[in-house]
Amino acid sequence: MKNLILFILYSVCSLNISFSQIDSLKINFNEEKVLLFGETHNVLENYEIKKKLITRLIAEYEGKVNVLFEYPVSLEYFINKLNNYGDSTGIVNYFNNIYNEKSEPSNYFLFIKEFIYTLCNNNYNKKFEFHCVDIEKHLRALLFSCHNILYKYNQNDCINKHFLFLDSLLCKHKLANTDFIVYENRFRKPLIENKEFFKKIILDSSDYYYFFEIIKHPIQINDFDKRENIIFENCIEVLKNNYLSIGFFGSAHINKFYSDSIKSINVNKSLGFLLNTRNESFVKNKVKSILIINYKYNNTIRKLFTIFNKEEMAFFSNLCKSKNSIIINPNYYNFSFATKAYDFIIFIDNATKIETYY
Repeated sequence: MKNLILFILYSVCSLNISFSQIDSLKINFNEEKVLLFGETHNVLENYEIKKKLITRLIAEYEGKVNVLFEYPVSLEYFINKLNNYGDSTGIVNYFNNIYNEKSEPSNYFLFIKEFIYTLCNNNYNKKFEFHCVDIEKHLRALLFSCHNILYKYNQNDCINKHFLFLDSLLCKHKLANTDFIVYENRFRKPLIENKEFFKKIILDSSDYYYFFEIIKHPIQINDFDKRENIIFENCIEVLKNNYLSIGFFGSAHINKFYSDSIKSINVNKSLGFLLNTRNESFVKNKVKSILIINYKYNNTIRKLFTIFNKEEMAFFSNLCKSKNSIIINPNYYNFSFATKAYDFIIFIDNATKIETYY
């Protein structure tokens, strides 16, 4: 029975983390098939932890690994072009088209790009597969991805008119709200309705798959539960290969606890909850949720009472007075909410926010 110790310690995080919790961080991969890491996005320290953590995990584990991202499938298309063919141009241009207005990508997206490069550059023997499981949120990036796929087939008159439609939208300096409606009515719906017809034109099975996965759902689904169900369904499809799966999501997504009596975004029917409870989930009770949480941004205290109650926050605050970072098992301390929601917590006292808006 193979055990892997998650050394989230000096050698991995270069943070002052105690060795006292090392035994509680043993993961039995014959029983635990999914590791969900949750974070507050846009924090410098979190990216450093993720980069060093995953490279250590991959080095220690002998089997194949799914790496799941809280990004749209349009990005997965370009990640795989980078990973399989060394094509970095597509992913650079993808991030240059991330906003509705033409502009350079923010530090937030530059850190995402750097993280992806790190993973691809260390993917020896193609040990891990990359999967983006979120909905499409950025119209220009979606249009750019579809445009990139259809470019090969635009000699066909039927494809060409759709290609030119995408081209006309991408030429605009700034996409307006009306462009979302135009995209939906003139592009997405007609193509979805004639999906089988386009299978005869888009002959490459990978191109066909990604194109229709990208336009599968209306863009910008604002309903949290609906979005979470889509992420869950995408994850389940990926997990069928039975590889070890490591997912990087926001803290709300990895929460394994749900209660109708608590009204908070952090206790909705999140991915962690669905994976551990749904009948169609074949990884029930085989998921570990590891929360990376920051008490302060640039010395400004955050309100974390949607994750912990006041007593738990006071306890964390006292623990961090002598250390910058700690790892705890909430079950050991009998925390009322955190025990149900997370298996381990990496708690960073003060962190650096990359930027205030993205």
